[in-house]
Amino acid sequence: MPKRDIQNLLIVVCLWIISFSAGFILYSLPSPESSQTGTIYNASTVYAAESDNVSEAPNILGIEVPNETFYANASFKLSTDKALVEKETENYSLRLIEENKNQFRYLVTLDNLSEGENKLTLSLTDEVGNINNHQLTVNRMNISTCLQNPDRTVKETVFPFAIEVVVDKYNKLPDNFIPPVLINGSTRGLPVYKNGSAYVTPETFDALVEMIKDIQQQGISVVISSGYRSFSGQTKAHSYWSSLIGDKANYYAALPGFSEHHLGTTVDLLTVENNFTISDAYENTRLGKWLKENAYKYGFTMSYPKDKQHITGYRYEPWHWRYLGKEHAKIIEDLQITPTEYLYSLNRMSCE
Repeated sequence: MPKRDIQNLLIVVCLWIISFSAGFILYSLPSPESSQTGTIYNASTVYAAESDNVSEAPNILGIEVPNETFYANASFKLSTDKALVEKETENYSLRLIEENKNQFRYLVTLDNLSEGENKLTLSLTDEVGNINNHQLTVNRMNISTCLQNPDRTVKETVFPFAIEVVVDKYNKLPDNFIPPVLINGSTRGLPVYKNGSAYVTPETFDALVEMIKDIQQQGISVVISSGYRSFSGQTKAHSYWSSLIGDKANYYAALPGFSEHHLGTTVDLLTVENNFTISDAYENTRLGKWLKENAYKYGFTMSYPKDKQHITGYRYEPWHWRYLGKEHAKIIEDLQITPTEYLYSLNRMSCE
């Protein structure tokens, strides 16, 4: 090969080598675009890989859903293995209350429950976006139906001194319960029938003074035949009715420990119009009519209304009035329900 041809060949080879090397170097350097977006792309790819292999929908470790309630709302606790996004929706709320290693406890509050069967779906979403749609069913019972449960058991009241305490055939006051302060109304100007008594709590006394004053200003006869009653006094009252009507006495008088008269907030009011007697005809007296229309304005409620024996457990007693305070009495009047229904709802009582 001529010498000139060899030289030309070497020049071509050298140029090819230089071009190849330069191209390789340029290819190895990151472009402006890849330096801005390449990291994000790689991160999302890693995240997706982690989601596929590691991250899963949150698991429920424990749940305490009430199967039945007779309220428009209900609360229960829920435990999961992952932190969830707290929620506040129209039908439920989810709030973290405790965190311990790999366990997270939440308070779930269900709202706007309607009577009957309620089917709900809780969307439990973790911080990554994984969702566990948990379905549950809660049955909201009618309160009056609940109260008619024949298999209910007797329980002792938890807060016997509260003005809103429930005292009925299934909720008993502690043995020998006595209100801390009682006022003898008979020595403080309240009208008392013959050998009756008018011991009441201070709040009840003040309300009675105001109400009886207004009753008397209308020219209506009124006296108190009974206020606070001890356990032994209630035993005598129940024994009296037992001697007259036997087993039916439980509808006419409570057993000791189960009477609202123990509270010192309840009074029996009589009138000369029907010769100071207790009977259904009491409702037709001027006093009976006035009390039905106005007693709530002073904080008093009729514990045992007409045709409500299936709820209250006692016969109609239009002379039996319990002081609950003006606010509670007004609500009961507006809703036209029994104090029993209202107090069960207020105290979130069980009918079990």
